[in-house]
Order: sequence, then C-alpha cells, then structure tokens
Amino acid sequence: MRPLDGIRILDVTHVLAGPYCGYLLGLLGAEVVKVEHPLEPDIARSAGTRPDLNREGLGTHYLAQGGGKRCIALDLGQATGAAAFLRLVSRFDGGRVLSVSKVALSLRQRRKHARNSLIERD
Repeated sequence: MRPLDGIRILDVTHVLAGPYCGYLLGLLGAEVVKVEHPLEPDIARSAGTRPDLNREGLGTHYLAQGGGKRCIALDLGQATGAAAFLRLVSRFDGGRVLSVSKVALSLRQRRKHARNSLIERD
C-alpha cells in the first residue's frame, strides 16, 4: 500500500513544476488526471530530444512528467467543458484547484463542487 492510495487529483498545471508534482503524487499512489485544453495542450508535449515524438504530442519532457497519469482534453471556456470540469471536481479530492479563474468560475461555484479540496482564492 502506498501513502496516497485512494486519493484522486486533478492536474490542471502546465510545463514543469506542476506536472512534476502531479507525477510525484502518482508515484505515492494518487490517481492523477491531467486536464488540458484541446487546442492548447501542455507545451511539454512538443519538447524533447525525439522530433518524431514531439510531432505526435508525446515529447520526452511530457512523457517524463506525465507518467502514470490519465489525460482529458476540455475547453473550459465553453459551457460544456466547464460543466464537465465541475463534474470532475466533485468526484476528486485533495490537492488544490489551480487556474480556474481563467474559465470564469466563481469561488462559490468551485466550493460548491469541490469535495475535500483546498481552493485558492482569486
């Protein structure tokens, strides 16, 4: 048994520090799901030493930070994407929901849907 078995984390971070943190949480047993914009995915997807993988969105930097995670593409600027995100938030726990101010979700909406989550104030 690992320390974070049974914990579910939504990773809405990009590039290095946040995705790496999500990777470490996964190593400790958490179920980690990365949320990305369908047209603007994590820039690490196109970064790495293998141009063929970079073109496929599987750059080695992304693979190193994304190991053990599941991924979902949601356009949080659209009503359907924001609604899907809020449904996910209600099913996940722990961690911190970051960068949701970009999708015009009010703090009240986020608190209503978050379960056992620490939510950052705008």
